[in-house]
Amino acid sequence: MAGRLQRQRIRNILLAGAPYDAYLMEEAGFRRRDQTQPPEAPAFELVRTVDEAVNAATAGGFDLLVIGGQLKGLSAFEVRSRVRAAVPTIPIVIITSDNQARGEVGDPDKAPDPTGLFVWYGAPSVLRTLVRLQEDERNSRVVLGSAEGLALLIVEDEPNFYSHYLPAVYERILATTVDLLPRAARPRSPWIDPPARPLVLLRHTFEEAFKVIARYPRQLLVLVTDIEYPIGGVLRGDAGLRLLYRARALQAHMPVVVQSHLPEHGAAALEAGAHFLLKSSNHLLSELGAFLNDFCGFGPFVFRWPAGAEFGRAHTLGELRDLVARVPDVVFEHHGLHNDFSSWLAVHGFADLAQQVREMQITETDVRTQTIQLLDNALIVESR
Repeated sequence: MAGRLQRQRIRNILLAGAPYDAYLMEEAGFRRRDQTQPPEAPAFELVRTVDEAVNAATAGGFDLLVIGGQLKGLSAFEVRSRVRAAVPTIPIVIITSDNQARGEVGDPDKAPDPTGLFVWYGAPSVLRTLVRLQEDERNSRVVLGSAEGLALLIVEDEPNFYSHYLPAVYERILATTVDLLPRAARPRSPWIDPPARPLVLLRHTFEEAFKVIARYPRQLLVLVTDIEYPIGGVLRGDAGLRLLYRARALQAHMPVVVQSHLPEHGAAALEAGAHFLLKSSNHLLSELGAFLNDFCGFGPFVFRWPAGAEFGRAHTLGELRDLVARVPDVVFEHHGLHNDFSSWLAVHGFADLAQQVREMQITETDVRTQTIQLLDNALIVESR
């Protein structure tokens, strides 16, 4: 089963800001460092000046610095620069207002750098999301280098958009992953994630995103990309399509979702074999959720003909085995080429089985027989 890897967690947070920022952290479920409850929650310590922030970060013991606002007249971005100069290794996240975000990242035509920037819009889920993102980043090298590792790669450079979008994405992934577990195995705390939960990696530029794709082409469940973001420091309106084609050159059947505020980009995305979502749609998250269910293993396994028509659905390992045994060759080979079997098995917690299936070559003459045998063996183990 998945989860044998011990994932690193953010345990101690240095919060630079005002007492109200500390109140928001507590409202979001965090605890102060001098408190013991809830024990699974990350602990934070509040500092109110830039000197205190530098001294505390230099002393060590913190996994993350969260900057909640101005300190003694310095903007959050100036505080980040001061701390970064003293302690280059500590991860830093800024929680700021909408207007501050627009004013500080610069002219939108000059490819601003939004790294570590989140826009506060009142929902505690933003604070929990930034911690989960940092944890996923810390764990990515080990987790994605293992048989258990799967990730969603999201390429987006608009803080006002991803600050709303990512909490909902995490909520969707967590809810689906928990639903797949037996009731007795479900986490009893919102701070404990299911061990099979895929990572979420956020990137802001073409180069950052392609580096992930090139390193882990077979570990990515899906690429979700905006249409416009920087290439070589310059905003490009075709960046998402260029990344799509580059990704498909490395992994021909990688699921890709292209997102844009402009519906006219939909035709180019569909022509490239990607799914298209309109960022301003009221149904954006439900449409993304449906895509994850149907094409990325989060729901029942949907057997499809290559043209897209549905052949059948498997909700359990036993149903998957039965359909694998009787679907037409073209349907079986279609899913084998797309690594759909291994992705579904990994998301559903069968890490070892997913690795064995992923290592098989679809071109082998007896690959279907091998797959059925592996599923039969897993069913025997599961029944004990």
